[in-house]
Formats: sequence, C-alpha cells, structure tokens
Amino acid sequence: METRPFRGIEGVRFLRAERLVFIRRLMLGLWLLYYLTWATWSKEAFANFVTGLGRNVIWKVFFVFFLFFLAAEIIYKFRQWYKKARVLAFVRVILPAGIFIFLTGFFLSANMRMETRILTGKDDVFTIPWSEKRFAVMNVRPGIKERFLDIEQDAPSAIFTREPLLLITDFERTYRIGAFPPARIDGTFFHILNSNIAPSIELRNQKGEIIEKGDLALQILPAGNTDFAHLINLPYRITMKLLPSGEIKRGEVLAKEYNLEDRLYEIKVYRIKNPEEAGVLIAQGNSRRPLSFDGYTLTVTGHTYWVLLEVVKDDAVYIIGAGIVLIIFGIFLRLLLLPISIHCYPKQIGRDF
Repeated sequence: METRPFRGIEGVRFLRAERLVFIRRLMLGLWLLYYLTWATWSKEAFANFVTGLGRNVIWKVFFVFFLFFLAAEIIYKFRQWYKKARVLAFVRVILPAGIFIFLTGFFLSANMRMETRILTGKDDVFTIPWSEKRFAVMNVRPGIKERFLDIEQDAPSAIFTREPLLLITDFERTYRIGAFPPARIDGTFFHILNSNIAPSIELRNQKGEIIEKGDLALQILPAGNTDFAHLINLPYRITMKLLPSGEIKRGEVLAKEYNLEDRLYEIKVYRIKNPEEAGVLIAQGNSRRPLSFDGYTLTVTGHTYWVLLEVVKDDAVYIIGAGIVLIIFGIFLRLLLLPISIHCYPKQIGRDF
C-alpha cells in the first residue's frame, strides 16, 4: 500500500502562499500582455490605463484583487523572513511595503483626483469647482522676448526668455504660479500649462455701439502661426497672424524681425453658417486701421497675455510620495546591509523577495 508523506500545517500554508504568488504574478503578466499589445497600439497606453482605472469597474476590481494578493504575499514573506532573522526581516520588508503603498496611492489618485483647466488673464476672476474661494488675476508675466527674429525661433529659449508667471490673490493672500513646480494653495495644486498673446478687440455696429469687446486667447506664437476665434452670437470667424515689423540682414541671411512692443497683426474675417465650415472670406487687413464688414467695424485696441492653468486636488499624492520614499529607502538599505548580512549569516537568509 502506497503512502503519501505528511505535509503538516506548514506545508499546507506554503502551498496556499505559493498559489497567492502565482495568482499575483499571473494578473501582472496578463496586464503586461494587454499593455504591450492592444493598449500600446490602440490608444495612448498609460493615459488610457489611468483613465480606465478611474472609470471602468472591471479594471477597479482587477486592481483591488491585485493589491490584495500583493499584500498577502508581503505578509507571508515577512513571516518567513522574521523566523530566520528578525532585524533583517524589517529591513527587507521596507521595499515591498513601499511598492504596495505606492500602488495603493496610485489607485486612490485615479479614483479620487479632481482636476480642471482654466483659461484666464489679467483682471479675470475665477473659481474652482470643489471650492467656494474666488481668485483674481493680478498680473501675467509671459516670459516672452519683446523683439526677436524668425530665424531665432528654432531655439525656444530665444523667444521665451524665462518661465511664465501668474500672480493671483484669494483676497487674503497673494500667490505666484509658474510652470513647475506646482504652487499649492489650500491643498490644491496650480501650474501653468500654456501661455500666449491675447489681442484686445472692439466690434461696433453702424451706430457706433459696442457689440463685443474683449481679449482673444490666440496661439499666435511662434511667429507665423495663424489662429482663430468665433464672435459670440454672430456668424463670423476671425483669424489673426503676427506680422513682421521689418527685415534685418545678417550676413547672407535675410531675417524677419518681430516687435511685440509695436505688434502688427494680419486679420481676416470669414462669414460662416456653423463653426465647422470653412466660411467665406469677406474682409482682410491689418491691425493698423479698423476693418469694416457687413456694417460692423472691428478694431484692435491693444493686447494682453493669457495663460492656461491646470488645477488639481489630489490628496492621494501624499500616499504616493510616502511609497516612493519607502522604495528609495528600501533599495538603499538592501544595497547597504543585505550583502553584509549574507556574508555574516549565510544560512539565515532565505531567497530574496
């Protein structure tokens, strides 16, 4: 009669732990297979994954189960290490614990993060959806060179001489917002995504009454770009382009010079039936003199600058930060202490995590 060896309780626990490890690795392998095949070739892979993790229930359940199996594996490994070398067990668990905390923060961020984008300029007042606080824009420093040549535009630093800066107030304190790092105001992060020129216009009817007045947030720079805006409640599209103020010869190269202190725009007006169509060109000119069409008069009265703000509230970023700190600390401790421990206690160290 054939008999089977008695595994005992520890043997059963070992088999269960191995199953947890297998399931966790299988889930990771399936995700990598999806990410490197379908996700990579169908859409922007990582951005699509983050969006899906915040909206798709199946992805959420999948990720929660992955975290559960990872936590179970870490606990099991820690118990094994603790039996062999108590102090080293705490050293070795820091790295996997940091990975778990980082992934947990990543999941919470994808599901709890609130964000919006705000197009604004000098003297504007804006609010953010998750706060009752009002903000006023005191000043915009675009960081754009006032005079430049078209041949300098291949190097962005030639035009954008410094980081754009926004000065805002919540009517209690004043804050400076740049491109990086983000400015933190009451747990909300602000930073500038984009900045450019906003020509100021007035549109008058035949009686001289102002029909529309404001700043057009256009993407005019780099010089040569043409951008457009639609007039509210009127069937017109306006396109504008920055024109050179003169030409300068540098050696054998003839360069166009642009002067933002005395800027000149090419203006075209199209009559449209809907925003999607190209429309019919009905007037063109420059900003030196008013442009007339269909009984209206369009005048460029000045200019300012606009900025596009990205505003984010994400409390999970602190969990992610804690995870990163633990990962770095865990790697450092392993590189520093584990070789010494293996040399001193070669029989007490199990296989690595």
